[in-house]
Amino acid sequence: MSSDVILHMPITSHVRRGRIYPGKTVSYCGSCWTYKSWCVVVAVLTFILVLAGLHIGWDFPILVKHGHVYFPILFILALFYTILNYLFACLHDPGVVPRPNTDEVLQTEKENNIQTDLNGNYFPSVPLPQTILVRNFPYSSAYCYTCRVYRLPRVSHCSTCNVCVQNFDHHCPWINNCVGLLNYRYFCNFILSSSILCLINLAGCGVAAYLRWDLYKNDPGLYFAYNIPSFFIGFIAFILFFTLASFWCYHFGLAMSGATTREDIKFQRYSKEIGVPRGSKWKNLIVSWCGPLQPSVNWNELYDKDHYKNQELIYKSLRPTLLSNTLIVPTQQIREHIRNLAINNYVGLKQQVEAFHKNIRKRTDVPERSSSLTSVDTNNRLQAYVIAIKNIGNYQIDVRYLLVDGVRQKNLSKFWDIIWSRNISSIVMLYELTENNHLIQYWPNESNSSMTIDDKYQIVFIRKIKRLDIETFQFKMQKIGENEIHHIEHFQVKGWTDAMFTTDPIALLRLQYYISQKHLEEERNENLGIIAIHCCEINTRAVAYMTIDINRCLLMSYGFINVLNTITQLNEQLPICLMDEFMLIVIYTTILHLSSWTYLPDITTLQALDHQIKNLLGNRFARFYHNPLSDQFHIFLNNSLKELDAIIPSNLENRYLPAVVDHNLVYFIDSYIHSKVFVLTICRDYDSILQIMSTYEIQHCFLFQQNTDQNIDLIEKQQLKLDSNYQSNDFRRYYQSNIYIYQPSICIRNIPLYKLSRSIVNLDQNDHIPILICIDDIREGAIICLIANLMEQLMIDNIVDIYHQARKIAYSCPAFQREDEYKHMYEWLARWTTNDLNNQST
Repeated sequence: MSSDVILHMPITSHVRRGRIYPGKTVSYCGSCWTYKSWCVVVAVLTFILVLAGLHIGWDFPILVKHGHVYFPILFILALFYTILNYLFACLHDPGVVPRPNTDEVLQTEKENNIQTDLNGNYFPSVPLPQTILVRNFPYSSAYCYTCRVYRLPRVSHCSTCNVCVQNFDHHCPWINNCVGLLNYRYFCNFILSSSILCLINLAGCGVAAYLRWDLYKNDPGLYFAYNIPSFFIGFIAFILFFTLASFWCYHFGLAMSGATTREDIKFQRYSKEIGVPRGSKWKNLIVSWCGPLQPSVNWNELYDKDHYKNQELIYKSLRPTLLSNTLIVPTQQIREHIRNLAINNYVGLKQQVEAFHKNIRKRTDVPERSSSLTSVDTNNRLQAYVIAIKNIGNYQIDVRYLLVDGVRQKNLSKFWDIIWSRNISSIVMLYELTENNHLIQYWPNESNSSMTIDDKYQIVFIRKIKRLDIETFQFKMQKIGENEIHHIEHFQVKGWTDAMFTTDPIALLRLQYYISQKHLEEERNENLGIIAIHCCEINTRAVAYMTIDINRCLLMSYGFINVLNTITQLNEQLPICLMDEFMLIVIYTTILHLSSWTYLPDITTLQALDHQIKNLLGNRFARFYHNPLSDQFHIFLNNSLKELDAIIPSNLENRYLPAVVDHNLVYFIDSYIHSKVFVLTICRDYDSILQIMSTYEIQHCFLFQQNTDQNIDLIEKQQLKLDSNYQSNDFRRYYQSNIYIYQPSICIRNIPLYKLSRSIVNLDQNDHIPILICIDDIREGAIICLIANLMEQLMIDNIVDIYHQARKIAYSCPAFQREDEYKHMYEWLARWTTNDLNNQST
């Protein structure tokens, strides 16, 4: 925020300052100031007046009668001076520092790169102090995160009053106010006058008791009874005198040294860094107690009664729209932050996009813009840029990307020159070849296992890894005539266009985790660590991918995200500025899934998976302390995909809705490598089953139901033949033309669910899809599909993610919605892992 925000505040009549200052204080009559607990002031004044009245009414008559008139006179003068100083100390402005206006706050935050969250709270720590010169000595000026101002020397924040005070000594509960520059002398005078008052009171009580002895010396009981009030008042005066006198002597020493209580406690009495006066002790005393006072601020004459309230509203409305040095969002606030951006048809996102382009237009007025952009090659229309991000705000994060345009025939050689010269080992492709007729397939595959590029490079295909959202091609690259070989992995992200994002966000995040871990394990040199991001053109997909990756690193290292600052820094290193609403939706959707998902890199083997499951199911102390499986189930429910969709709606709402065929519900579930492969239904009528198979072009159907008579009817009426070549101990396969029906060869109670899972995995991996599973209970079918997906994930990527795979299946069909269902799922997983481990051992 710059100085273009100008606020005109009219002058109004006097009002309570508590309504115009954003602290916890109230005041009257211009410069009067006190904490809101008025009962303390009333209680102290009542205590003084009651004790004084008791002394006056009980002891003064006998003193005056015996000619000791000077006692009442001295006492009344001391009482008046005490009350006067007390009221001044209570109600006088202690030296409160005015808070800056919104434009001043935003300018300070911008100049000092101060990080805040959506609500203006500083995170994860207060801003760093600034060093200024005070009397030619360096002074570390701390930033007050409440008043939003850098403090001058000897200014401290009072947590009770919630204000910054000049020469802050302490907050005194007995005067109900801070003790600072403007009321320190009144406070010391109050202590001194109270001590003198107690001394006169003590002397008066003693003289009065002595005079009563002459009257009642023959009756000690009566003498003691008449002197009970005097003894009581004298006892209190004795205690208060020595207490207050000692306290005044302490402040007398502080005044002579020119220090405050806070400074003395911190052993900074004579420190040069805090700007303490270094004159003679008597001079310091005179300046502190008798010198001229600067006038206090008359808030009522300067500001409207709602000035600071309006400033706070302006700040909260402007702060989220600023893209530089904002918005810090801690881990625990990510979900609420994204929910606020998505409400009212993404009004928050639209506001951020508008502010971004507004800032870009302002920056275009600057003749030169500093940038770390390194152009790699723009010849032959191949745009490639190295983007390096060293830090986000005040937090170090070292990432580098090579952003490359789509490959055409004319720049194919240039592309591989760049990959070879920069020793790129990971290429992320963010486009489909069908997006542009000029784009070509530039890597080898199964049908074309070897490629020669202009007699310079030989690229040999190794293998292809199929997944639902990301396909991986592994190949080796060798320069002809040299022995050096580079191993390269090519990741093609599917389902992501400029207008649609059907990619599983967790799959995208898992890819980024894998690449990061891979680059950490590689040998370091000046080029390794660069990730080649390959897109059709320099578009929002590339910026979104880099933004997600950088904020993933921020969340892991520092516990917060800063999306807008990341986008700003990326756009500073690009030839064009890219940001739109859909791009932010993709980014925040992925980050929302990141905040609700735990990456477990240790679960890479069947033994590790079995160990994790047995720990959840076999906790002996669960019934006495807490049940970890129950805790995990509640986390599972709170972070379900339906819950996340309610926060920021995706464009997948209709993708997994069940279909109705001949009054039968049909559920579609993704496998790990194909979309909507597993088709679940509880249909028993063979005509309906045939209709489902015909509607969705299904060739393979498993009849995993208790009633076998209808299964036999289906086989007989369709005149299906037994496939003698199909080898299985649990199922018989019948076929006719291109239809295959699988019937249990034994009672289904004797067939574990994981055996059916293995059967459908074999079909899925051979592209015999989709697969219809007719079952008695959809929840059992969900477990079958879950085990199948975990089998495929373990075989393909050597990792197992039960949590997310179960979430996806629960999103597609009604399963794992109760704790007993969730436990039943884990029990079947335990049976599967135990069986497979036993088979491996034998």
